[in-house]
Amino acid sequence: MLDSLKRNDTLKLAQDSRYWLLALAGGLMLFHLALTDQTGDMKGFSISLIFWGAIASMVWDKKETLKFRTTLSASLFATTLLILAFWKILQISSGGIFVQAVPLVFGFSLALIASSWRGLGQYRKELMAFAVLALPGERFLAGNLESLIQSITGYSFTMLTAAASTFGLSLVGMKPLLTDGVYINLSRSIVRVHEGCSGAGIIDFLLRLSFLFLIIFSTTRLGKWLAPVIAIALGFIINSFRVAVMAYLINNFNTETFDYWHVGSGSQIFGAIGVILFGLICFPFIKSESAQAAVEPPSEHGT
Repeated sequence: MLDSLKRNDTLKLAQDSRYWLLALAGGLMLFHLALTDQTGDMKGFSISLIFWGAIASMVWDKKETLKFRTTLSASLFATTLLILAFWKILQISSGGIFVQAVPLVFGFSLALIASSWRGLGQYRKELMAFAVLALPGERFLAGNLESLIQSITGYSFTMLTAAASTFGLSLVGMKPLLTDGVYINLSRSIVRVHEGCSGAGIIDFLLRLSFLFLIIFSTTRLGKWLAPVIAIALGFIINSFRVAVMAYLINNFNTETFDYWHVGSGSQIFGAIGVILFGLICFPFIKSESAQAAVEPPSEHGT
């Protein structure tokens, strides 16, 4: 009798489409993370891991309210999208825009398979998060921001970073001299701040994170405006500090430590610091449950 009940329970689990969807979603997530890891892009892998984890958490939190109503047309369309995506991936020899955008294809296809066209609205936030992740290039957001700032001020991120790093070095007792906007002259060395050290990468990273923050959490009106601004400011300040540290190490001929913090695993620590600081600063902007309940309209009950 017990064996019969166990077999029935196992059969029910096997027949429940939700478990197949969960397995498919988990497989697609792991596949994309492995694909991103193979490209060697640590920033891309980190932001992909954060976004996948956040999106999975959002879906899990509302799993009891989701409506599953698969249709043949939606499933066929989604399956075709997945096949085309994998076919494109097989043609890719290295990382690129498509690797970062493919989670949007995966997420859209999964939503279609799970709830058909009419149920896509249930996954609005998750698809918005995938769309933010899919924005082209690591520096897409920061690149457009830099163009705007340069058109207004006449200074690039590289020049602004060099100026901020020079100021930071002067605060600790050194006497740096900034020449030609990008050369930091120290007592025993001259450091040029290259375009790759402008901080556009970490600013782009934190900007995407700020949009994810606004998608996930219900925030105050002030928080909606300040979160992206805080992301930009934090990215700029942290990178300027990083450049100042690099300049100090070069001036003291500490090449081993410089390599560790510049291109080694130590370079990832600055991004982690940015994520932690962003979370600490923006946490007060999240509305409490009581505040959210106060603004929600009362539900209607039949009599």
